[in-house]
Amino acid sequence: MEKTIADEIQDSPNDIQHAREAVAAEHEQTVKDALRTHYKAVFWSLYLSMAVVMEGYDTSLIFSFFGLPAFAKRYGTLQDDGLNSLSAPWQSALGQGAMVGQFFGLIVTGYAADWYGFRRTAAVACILNAAFIFILFFAPNVETLFAGQVLLGMPLGVFLTLTTVYTAEVSPLALRPYLETWVNICWSIGKLIASGVLRAYSEDTKEWAYRVPWAVQWIFPPFIILGVYFAPECPWWHIRQSDVEAARESLLRLSTGIPEEEIRNTLSQMILTNMQEKEAQSGTSYWDCFRGTNLRRTEICCLAQTMQPLVGFALVLWTTSFFQLQGLSASDAFNLSIGQNSLGFVAGILLWFLMPRLGRRTIYL
Repeated sequence: MEKTIADEIQDSPNDIQHAREAVAAEHEQTVKDALRTHYKAVFWSLYLSMAVVMEGYDTSLIFSFFGLPAFAKRYGTLQDDGLNSLSAPWQSALGQGAMVGQFFGLIVTGYAADWYGFRRTAAVACILNAAFIFILFFAPNVETLFAGQVLLGMPLGVFLTLTTVYTAEVSPLALRPYLETWVNICWSIGKLIASGVLRAYSEDTKEWAYRVPWAVQWIFPPFIILGVYFAPECPWWHIRQSDVEAARESLLRLSTGIPEEEIRNTLSQMILTNMQEKEAQSGTSYWDCFRGTNLRRTEICCLAQTMQPLVGFALVLWTTSFFQLQGLSASDAFNLSIGQNSLGFVAGILLWFLMPRLGRRTIYL
């Protein structure tokens, strides 16, 4: 029987040497060379990362609704000043509802992606996202809105993790900082789209002023599902499933003009890395993250991840309502919100030029 490439790699006595050659080649590759040989991987990373636009859009949407007259009239109550508005507890509940759903979505993603792969997990999340939008679009009261926000947050949480993991696993090392930064830029794009849509309806007092922004969300899932259908699966997932032949096919679909020898070297590196990860995980638990030298790694990771909320991420979401409380009209408040979100987009683009020169740590400081 004819041997497959998987059999040849696993039977080869030079696996370690081939893996070393793959690592050396990856570190020596320039951005220009990576773009030439992996433009397909760049395309799929950029395309599928746009799923995060949905998260940025929805997160900005619900907070901005609090400053929308039509929304306050429909779901709020009459206040002492003669205006309708949602009570502070309900504003907090609606604002954090999606966050609660995202928390559970983030937990589920790790297991689902390991079991079913990126493509199937992303497709199911898109379908759930489209289904849960119906709850928000037809919500008769604020309680239903809260339930819809929690449920919608779950598939949005899936995309927050899944897109970053996919980008990291399919993109070459030289392009990884740029493509991972694109995920954050997509989040800013979502907020910017939400601000623009709401600005268009800021003076409208009819129910479509908040229904249309909800309906806009139905544009995103079909767009992402189309990409998921044609996109190659992560080669690393195939390696973890012991399907080396499928991993090879994914590598070929993600690259062009790469010699067969380099593909084999990359597969050898992936197989050995997967074996080392399994050995490292054997007999360990999450408690080991808080012991010995691992404790310092855990502290660094936690601090880096908390940078966004510590610099006022949560407060930024309330800016539209804050501007109105300071006396600005609804249209002016949304204009400022558009400007603010535009700055976030520009900052993400600037990071592409700063990161290679300054590094992540310097930029953080």
